[in-house]
Amino acid sequence: MAICIAYLGVGVVAIPTGIISAGFVEQYQRKSNISDLKDMDIKENTFYG
Repeated sequence: MAICIAYLGVGVVAIPTGIISAGFVEQYQRKSNISDLKDMDIKENTFYG
């Protein structure tokens, strides 16, 4: 019985938490990459434009 409750705990709490946190990390990385591209564009226009 305890094993079933442990598996339910993992299935109900840990797995959805991991999925949601992975989504947050992915969005943070995308936003960071976009920010880096904007900074590079600004630097190129400042020095060469």
